[in-house]
This record gives sequence, structure tokens and C-alpha cells, in this order.
Amino acid sequence: MWFSIPTMHIRHLFTVLLLVFYFFPVPAHSQETPTKEETAGRPNGRLWQNLDEQKRILFLWGIDAGLQLCCDQTRAPHQGKWKYDPQCKELIARPALMYSDWAQEITAFYKEKSNIRIPIQFAYMYAVSKAQGVKPEDLSTYASELRRLWNAPWASGQ
Repeated sequence: MWFSIPTMHIRHLFTVLLLVFYFFPVPAHSQETPTKEETAGRPNGRLWQNLDEQKRILFLWGIDAGLQLCCDQTRAPHQGKWKYDPQCKELIARPALMYSDWAQEITAFYKEKSNIRIPIQFAYMYAVSKAQGVKPEDLSTYASELRRLWNAPWASGQ
């Protein structure tokens, strides 16, 4: 054989490798367990409650920026120019409130304990619907549907 390692060296190598893997475990990223601050990988009311006011405002700004980016990506090349899709702007339109007002609405939404597992994006959508003047009974139905969906066993990783 062109390559040979003495048996004694194999034992030492095995011992060193065993110690390395024992003291420095490799994380199993494909088997991450969901946290209580997430529902199906999305941040939920538990995370929201742990954020201070400034972080909540930045979180909401991020949602708005993401919606705007998504809307910008719906532009399609048209005769060498970008054409804006006006329907997208209508979909993301919301009443002009300050982010602190939106944060208060979402905080109020999460005061109901059965809403805690609903992802923040959906609490935001609920707050927008409320600010747009959706009837209370329709809001109640929407909240019930959100609870049914996000409190289901599939959403908790079970």
C-alpha cells in the first residue's frame, strides 16, 4: 500500500477527532426547533411584546419597505421603459398614520392572548383593515380566521 498509518497513530487520530466533535459540536441547521417567538418561522406576538417602542417602529418600517419593494418588483419592461403597476399601489395603500399609532394598534391586538401566535405581518394587516374602516363584525371574523389558522397544529411544528 502506498500510504499507511501506524495503528498507534490511528488511535490517536480517532481520539483527537472524537474530542473535537465532542467539545465543538456542529450545529444541525436543518433541524432547527421553532422558538416561542415564531409561528411557522414567522415572528409573532411574543416577539412583538419583547420589543421596545423604537424596535416596533423599525419593524413596521421594514414591513412597509418590503411591501414597497415587492410592488416595485412588479414593474415590467415595456418598450425599453419600466411600467409601474398601479394595482399594486392600491393593494398596499393604508391610511396615513404614524408608525407609533400602528404600533399601538398591533399592541392592542396582541393583548388578547389567543392572538399571540399570529405572525406580526397579519396583525399589521388586521390593524390596516381596522384603520380603513372595516366593520367590527368583519374584523371579528377576520381575527377568528387568523386564530384558527395560526393556532393550528401545523403552525406550531407539531
